[in-house]
Amino acid sequence: MKKITTFLISGTLTLTAIIPLFGQSPSNQQAYPNQTYAQPTTKGQMNQSKTHDQSFRHFGSQNLNEHPLTWITNYHEAVAQSQSTGKPIILLFTGTNWCPACMKLEKEVLTKPEFAQGVGNQFIFFKAEFPDYGEDAIMSSPYSTLLQRYNINAFPTLVVINASGQLLFTVNYKAGGPTVYINELLQKLNPGQFSGSMNHFNTYYR
Repeated sequence: MKKITTFLISGTLTLTAIIPLFGQSPSNQQAYPNQTYAQPTTKGQMNQSKTHDQSFRHFGSQNLNEHPLTWITNYHEAVAQSQSTGKPIILLFTGTNWCPACMKLEKEVLTKPEFAQGVGNQFIFFKAEFPDYGEDAIMSSPYSTLLQRYNINAFPTLVVINASGQLLFTVNYKAGGPTVYINELLQKLNPGQFSGSMNHFNTYYR
């Protein structure tokens, strides 16, 4: 297992890693400015953010009860379900305790009824939650091998794979709510069959 080095620069915690998550180049960081790379906020700022966004910790529980998406946390179970159903797997790499973009994704996309309606029957859903950004937490996580296997370099990231573990495509964080994610997931899953319009969506998945 390769080592992650942590150090402080101007009060901002920076992680320099030799694993893909923390080896992101500046050009790619600019391409996805809303994602969390190797520069999360300071501990004090994070504690304030946790208090301010405590509602995110209980995000959309009512919506989930009304429009549930079942997120599996055991990778082998997700693969077994994929093998039995023929559905691809969405792997969500996230850190909702410390990553602002992850919190936004949960609140603004993943818990929305339209997201569950749009893609709930098309995929198996697996969540790799990283509760802390520290070296020990990352390296001791049961999901660290998946992080490296699929070359995850930012949080949050959605990776879509088949039952054999083959990477089909990746979806990075973006603003725009559930429709943006529904469109991209369905377009990439069914290239040439889904135009991206909601009229087409309503016809295709009615």
